Formats: sequence, structure tokens, C-alpha cells
Amino acid sequence: MWSILIGPPIARSRSRAPGCATATRYAASISNLPKLLPARWDGASSRWSSAATARSCLAHWLLHGDPVRWALVHVDGHSDFRHPGNYDINASLGAVAGMDLALATGRGEPLLTDWPEIASPLVADEQVIQIGERENRDPDFAWPDINSTAMTLIDVFAVRELGAAKVLEKTWTTLARTGWPYWVHFDVDALDQTVMPAVDSPGSPGIDPDDLVAILAALMADPRCTGMDMTIFDPDLDPTGELAVLLVSLLGQIYAPR
Repeated sequence: MWSILIGPPIARSRSRAPGCATATRYAASISNLPKLLPARWDGASSRWSSAATARSCLAHWLLHGDPVRWALVHVDGHSDFRHPGNYDINASLGAVAGMDLALATGRGEPLLTDWPEIASPLVADEQVIQIGERENRDPDFAWPDINSTAMTLIDVFAVRELGAAKVLEKTWTTLARTGWPYWVHFDVDALDQTVMPAVDSPGSPGIDPDDLVAILAALMADPRCTGMDMTIFDPDLDPTGELAVLLVSLLGQIYAPR
């Protein structure tokens, strides 16, 4: 799996994960793209580390200070809100990849939510905007308790109905409550599986690519934005490399000077 952390532009890229050569070579040719940092293999659990949201929140805190005084825009086909309060920890094994937003907002095992000398949660519910959830209208939606939080929730159906401009309007309204800096989490499974099937949890419907570029470009261009992580592209599901080229092309559009 492949995750990318996006920060100040650096005119080179590198990869430590296998199968990423096509994307990183192409990315290196786009001068306005920032440094690309692929996910690392977690030998202890024998899986790729993919809790990008919580990891990025922690990294941001270490660089910028108080974790409560900034916001999170979570653009993802899944709200990743699994925590011990909404599933039986003795009946099933919970993958951290489905817990990202829960962990970032302080829900989960202390090993993953309590950090030495760092206040919890890393980000408060009131400062979270989740965009793109596609399963919340299903009768068996895994974590309906997210609807009882103070988070701003804009599911994929609302995104497709409202369009990019109105989604941004709702996002700016939440962010304007405090004016605090914010981090952007972007999981490429927010795209429809017919557009981006090389992910671990593909699905439909998805956010239209043009709307997605418009939303993320506006978020990245705002001076309050401190960076973005992009997860979780699986190059093993893209043997020809064409989806990697598509993905980096979208990044180039998102990060293009405006």
C-alpha cells in the first residue's frame, strides 16, 4: 500500500514501498509536486502501516504544537470510525486502517490514542469535516454512532448532489468557527472504483474526479492548510502503471499554482 504526506514543495520524490516506481518516476517529472513519502511495512503485524490520519495528526502536533487547536478535513470513501464502543473487540479483529478517524479523535485503545506529553484527543470532534462516506445510508452501517458526534459529515451522495462549490462552502463554515490551521486526509478510495480500483476497499459511488480536484485544490491553496496525506494506493493492483499515472496527474492538478 502507498501513502503520501504532502507538505512544502520539494523538487524530488522517493519511494520505499515495492511497486511504486511508475508513480514516483512520473511524480518526479512534475516540478510543483511536493515530496512523496510511501507507507512503511510493519513487520510486527505483517501489514502495511495505513493509519495515516492519526499518524499525520501526531506528526503535525510534534511540528506545530497544541493538537486541539487545529482542524482535520477527512476526505475518504469510509469515515474510518471503528472503535471499541461500536464493535465487539472479543468477536472480531479490528484493523487499524478502519479506525483512523476514531483514533485521531481519541477513541480506541490507549496504546494508540494516548501519547507521552501530548494531550488527547489529537483533534476535537468539532474541528472535523468528513467528506465522502459511501456506506452510511446502508442499514448495516458499521459505525452509526458517528452521526451523534459534533463532526461535520458530508457523505458522497451529498457531495454528488451539492457539487464542489457547496461542499467547500459547508467546509469553510466549519473551519471559520475557529480559524485554526487544518490538515487534509485524502484516501483515494473516495474515487469511484470504476475510476480508481487499485485500493484495498474499492466501492461505488465515488466523488467525481473534477469535483475532487476542485475541493482538494481549494483546501490546499488556503493559507490555513498545513499539509495533506494521501492513502492508500495499492500498486500491486495496477500492473500496467496507468492508475499510478492517473493518480499523480490528479495530484498535479490539485497542487498546481492558482
